[in-house]
Amino acid sequence: MRKPAAVLLLAIVPLLACNLPGLGGVTEEQVAMFAAGTVAAIELTRAAQPTPAAPGATAEPPTATPVPGTATPVPPTPTTGAAGCTDLAAFVADVTIPDNSPIEAGAAFVKTWRLRNAGTCTWTSSYALVFDHGDKMGGPDVTPLAGAVAPGSTVDLSVSLTAPAAPGTYQGFWKLRNNAGVLFGLGGNTAFFVKIVVPGTPTPTLSILSIPPGGIILPLIYVSSGTDMVLGDSTCFDLDNGAAVGCGSAQADFEYNFSFVFPMGTEEEIDPMNGARFRFYGAGTPTGADCQAMALGEGTFDVGTTTYCYQTSGGKYGYLAVDAAGFVLQFDWGTYTFP
Repeated sequence: MRKPAAVLLLAIVPLLACNLPGLGGVTEEQVAMFAAGTVAAIELTRAAQPTPAAPGATAEPPTATPVPGTATPVPPTPTTGAAGCTDLAAFVADVTIPDNSPIEAGAAFVKTWRLRNAGTCTWTSSYALVFDHGDKMGGPDVTPLAGAVAPGSTVDLSVSLTAPAAPGTYQGFWKLRNNAGVLFGLGGNTAFFVKIVVPGTPTPTLSILSIPPGGIILPLIYVSSGTDMVLGDSTCFDLDNGAAVGCGSAQADFEYNFSFVFPMGTEEEIDPMNGARFRFYGAGTPTGADCQAMALGEGTFDVGTTTYCYQTSGGKYGYLAVDAAGFVLQFDWGTYTFP
């Protein structure tokens, strides 16, 4: 076995002091101090050096600090029922009164939705159909369910309503309420709705025309209008009467079309019909004279969130202010009528 260098060095200190007369004046104590300093330097150097691995062993690399992973997004949690299960509804069909159904002013009607229990709770008579927001149309605040609806089963839910007296488009939103008093709806918390159109000419509001660039002076006019109208894909609208109509109708002024475009885009278009004409206007609300002075066209165009002038199939001028264009077209409109 090899002895440590410190032991060997200390062992020869007396020999250095006694056998090296050439050192002259150097005492044994001074030699010992010199040796001790040398030993300390050797030990310090050894401590700074890495310890060699045992024969046959593989040195392990330094361990890197682990990087925390990104948490997986957690989907929204459905409404929790009183028993700890989940409440969730899915739309199946409009059994009665499809969207935009025409209902005469003041007429009574029954709206029925077919829903599926998509959660894990059994719906009981302690659950109820409740009005949430929008146009109530004389409906009840709460309608208890008639019986049990097991998970995966469907149920028809109905409310008795009355169409408003004034012409226009009306939409009421409804939800379900569980036995813990918590509201829930489609896909978690989305309300389902009933939407009707009361036909007729809306009550006009007085508007005054400005003098158009061509110098044509027009008299006082009236404007019929609507706000927050919603139109689905391949659906048509009558701007003279402010109502959704069949695309085969001679009253249709335009058809809205939505489509997907390869690879990841969409296309939203308005197709004028029956001689109706349109043109981009921009920000603000044009008067009838503003639109009358523009060169309108009958060609299909890509629609965006802006305002357009139009001339209806009945020859009246007006504006179409688009709020959103996607799966549905949401817009405000106003048609000017000369007395």
